[in-house]
Amino acid sequence: MPGTGRRAAPGIRRSLALRKLLAGLLVLSTMLLVDAGFVTQACAGEQVLIVSRKRVLNETDHAKALSAAETSLTAELQGEVDKVKEGLTAEEHELARLRAILDRESFEQRVAEFDSRVRRERRETQERAAMLQNAFRDERVKLVGALGSVLDAVRLEHGASLILNSDVVLAADPVLDVTDEVIERFNVTVPPVTIPHLAPAKPPVDQR
Repeated sequence: MPGTGRRAAPGIRRSLALRKLLAGLLVLSTMLLVDAGFVTQACAGEQVLIVSRKRVLNETDHAKALSAAETSLTAELQGEVDKVKEGLTAEEHELARLRAILDRESFEQRVAEFDSRVRRERRETQERAAMLQNAFRDERVKLVGALGSVLDAVRLEHGASLILNSDVVLAADPVLDVTDEVIERFNVTVPPVTIPHLAPAKPPVDQR
């Protein structure tokens, strides 16, 4: 008969495909069991602790002091910016009034001076805001750097071999969580942070 022996029947092909799939699943299961056994053996008898890194970097006295200061100084800077905006708005209204009074050359000079002041105020505000943000960032980087020694001290005190970040652990016995202890030790052993200051505004340019 034509085609006999050239192609396997559909039922045979499905049977072969099923066998290959089952063989692959068997290999995968074996690999997973081996990996699990290896991890279990590696961690057998080892004390493991967990700590919420996020909580430590947000709930220590140092972090709270930085957060409060940043909120206060940002509000102070915004208050100064609002006052500058009020002054610029008043000056803009005055320019509109002078348009019908001054000659063209004098008016255009006043407009150019106003535009220059607007650009200057915007640039200086951006610079002061960036300096403030960078100062707080640097202080927070110091806190991250100090965390390592605190964690190691707690680990040694508990006789643990490993500390995991509980923020990425799916499940664990709460008794392993020593976050509160780490926060308390951090507050006691790490020197106080340096609170940044808001850079003073530059005096206005005399445009007489």
